[in-house]
Amino acid sequence: MSKLVSHEDEHLTYEVLQLWTFREHEVALIRLTNKAVPESAGSYLMCECDFAPGPRIHGGPNDPDACEPKKVVRNVAAMNARIVHGAAWKKMGMKEAILDIHRRVKAWEYVGQVSGNVIYTQEVSVLLGGERLTSCLASDAVHDQVLAACGELYAEERLDLYGRILTDFVPCFRFPREMQMILRYIVEEPLGWPNGDAGDCWLGGFERGVQERLGFASGKAAFGKHWPSIDPGIVAGHALEPIAAKLREMSPLVSDDPMTAEKTACMLIDAMGDVTIGESLRKLEAAHPEIAATAFSEFIRALFILAFERIEIDRAMRTEKVAPAQTLHEMAERLVLFAGTCYANAKV
Repeated sequence: MSKLVSHEDEHLTYEVLQLWTFREHEVALIRLTNKAVPESAGSYLMCECDFAPGPRIHGGPNDPDACEPKKVVRNVAAMNARIVHGAAWKKMGMKEAILDIHRRVKAWEYVGQVSGNVIYTQEVSVLLGGERLTSCLASDAVHDQVLAACGELYAEERLDLYGRILTDFVPCFRFPREMQMILRYIVEEPLGWPNGDAGDCWLGGFERGVQERLGFASGKAAFGKHWPSIDPGIVAGHALEPIAAKLREMSPLVSDDPMTAEKTACMLIDAMGDVTIGESLRKLEAAHPEIAATAFSEFIRALFILAFERIEIDRAMRTEKVAPAQTLHEMAERLVLFAGTCYANAKV
């Protein structure tokens, strides 16, 4: 392990905490410390692959995480964690066990995770009962249970997921899941759904803007019992169908000129001032007074914004020429399809 122990770095110091050898390939849990910020030290699983020359390409020949001995060590570390903590995790129940694992990993305890002080739900599933430990995979049934428990913890505002990574829950305004999924899909669909963080980034920025404008401290404050999951029928009847009707009405009237900020703003004012949209929001208030109509209208506004943004995206990304009228018409049809799915999943 001399190559790692003696590795000279202007900014980092290396301390080997634990060492494994597999097929003459040494793997170590190494504590990295930034010399300028020593309090930011953290522990990482490393081997000489991490210092090999050449670019680091995820999934490529120089991907250190693809090192087979390192995968074996992760399995061994996960097995050891199950031996040490498994009985306690079983006793405390899945939700509390997930929180316990999250706390341990945040504190840089190594339990077989791939990345420093973050852990994926699949890795949590291995720790909480995945049978196929030798392949670093939990059974689908265990993973489904972990995801369901994470959903309950999210509803209790105790834990969040960033993709499939466990993260702290930060109180802030958020749309219900059904609304979020629709917005994410519309953002990512032209890029090839799913498309990494594109939808999350757009959605996070929009939700922060809603919180700043309207002052809702959380999704629950805006949607009451309809957060974090809203009846899809409400979304279809009070948002998707009225928006689709308005987009159909606007599509033949929109010009082929570029969508300037001023033009987009005028179209948005026209769309949000539509009589049908206003009537739909009034019916929402009457039928579901626990939902803040101003928060619900922000979902409508987000969909209109995405529809108008899609005009320029289609111009830039589609190989065939697409007129703005066609883009808006296609968006209307897409929302109608979403509405049909929502009604199919609506509460009876």
